[in-house]
Amino acid sequence: MPRGQEPLLSEDRPSSDHSDERSIEEEDALLTGQQRPQVRKYGWDFWREVGLFAWATLATAIVIILAVMYQHKQTAHPNSSGGDWKDGRPSGKRNLIFMVSDGMGPTSLSLTRSFRQVESGLPIDDLLALDQHLIGSSRTRSSSSLITDSAAGATAFSCGKKSYNGAISVLPDHTPCGTVLEAAKRAGYMTGLVVTTRITDATPACFAAHVNQREEEDRIAEQEVGEHPLGRMVDLMLGGGRCHFLPNTTDGSCRGDDRDIVELAKSNGFSYVDDRNGFDGLNLGNSVKLPLLGLFASTDIPYEIDRRQMDDVYPSLDEMARTALKALSAATKDSNKGFFLMIEGSRIDHAGHGNDPVAQVHEVIAYDKAFASVLDFLDKDDVQGVAISTSDHETGGLATARRTFKATPSPLHVHRAPLTSNRTPLHLPRIPLVPRATHQRYPFLRKPRLPPALPPQQPPNPRQRHLSPLLLLPPKLHPPPLRNRSRRLRRYRRRSRPPRRPPAGLARLLRLRGHHQPPGAGRVEHPRTFSRRRAHLR
Repeated sequence: MPRGQEPLLSEDRPSSDHSDERSIEEEDALLTGQQRPQVRKYGWDFWREVGLFAWATLATAIVIILAVMYQHKQTAHPNSSGGDWKDGRPSGKRNLIFMVSDGMGPTSLSLTRSFRQVESGLPIDDLLALDQHLIGSSRTRSSSSLITDSAAGATAFSCGKKSYNGAISVLPDHTPCGTVLEAAKRAGYMTGLVVTTRITDATPACFAAHVNQREEEDRIAEQEVGEHPLGRMVDLMLGGGRCHFLPNTTDGSCRGDDRDIVELAKSNGFSYVDDRNGFDGLNLGNSVKLPLLGLFASTDIPYEIDRRQMDDVYPSLDEMARTALKALSAATKDSNKGFFLMIEGSRIDHAGHGNDPVAQVHEVIAYDKAFASVLDFLDKDDVQGVAISTSDHETGGLATARRTFKATPSPLHVHRAPLTSNRTPLHLPRIPLVPRATHQRYPFLRKPRLPPALPPQQPPNPRQRHLSPLLLLPPKLHPPPLRNRSRRLRRYRRRSRPPRRPPAGLARLLRLRGHHQPPGAGRVEHPRTFSRRRAHLR
């Protein structure tokens, strides 16, 4: 039978994927007598979706290409994009404020935070200004020790290179390294240093001087005021350390020579203030004539807990910081360059060295207040600025722990010391204290004992020339030999015991041998030991 005349429902007809659809169409055609029009596989709807997808892909690719080209153009040719760039780097007016909390560790912040909450009745989630801008921690060490000092730490800050402990901006081979302050000054920026210790101390010195050892503060003072290979590098200095600027022929000087560094500074154009009245005359920076040298203490400005009771004598760190910010901002108002200012909370480190938590807590609070003032200045100033606060190391090993034994002080007692203290031990008289039990056991400690006067010198005996000079002293002045110390202690303990009568049998034996001891004469000793000790005492 020809293929076209085969019945539709033939069993030999091959099936396909669309056999069901075809059978339905054929049945409709047989019943209605009309053939359905065939529908194309790719119609208008399909091609519309393809077109939309292609257009979205092309538009996305165009946007990505334009963004990459714009970024490349800004990086390679920044001036053409309207930005303030030069040689591929931003060159606009900017201010940099670098703050150092010398000797402050994480435990110092924790203790200060808790103290502030307890003292002011604040909630336990109240934070310091420093806590709100905490980014992370840094690893500090020097090239000569696992534990850095302030000199090596500040050298790393200022030069960006490690050096040995005690180095003031010099490398381990004693060659000077350029500092960020010197680079800023040579680039046209104004510069300043604000500290609460001596302005010649390690941290400020590492930004403006180069010496081999931090103890060379006389030379540091000379370099800071302009006797420097690069000339005068600092425009503003506020702090202590006046004694290193005065000649040794005047009162209050600690220099080793008769050079007058204050006069040297004035000859280099510095205006000079040295007391609270002079500082108040600066009007918090509104009446400053740069360059300025302000030395408000002979050595270090007192701890904040002591300074606040002498506020009419010494300015605070916050006051000096606000004065420097205002003065440098006004000096660079008409310039296309900004300023670099280093602010140090110096005496946090000293309180750690002295294991003085009361002083350290108030020093950290003073530093936190200065940090808040810097942030307020940056928020209100029109010039872009950056503030960096960091520590060079921790000092004192301050630790806080939980009470585990009844013998340890309670936390309330520990917190009460900073709350009730208003002075540091520096202002207390040094009185040696001896426990009461010691007084009872050693009555001679109740009053100070003066050393006995030496006897008149006698002509040396030729037979005693080979002896030590100590042996020529009278017997009462001879120092006790160390080898007999344990023997004397045992003898003292035996004598301190209450006397006891010897047993009846031993007493009778001693009387028969002729070694009679009266009752209550002390411990009974063997006759041989007694005779040997008497021979030794001869």
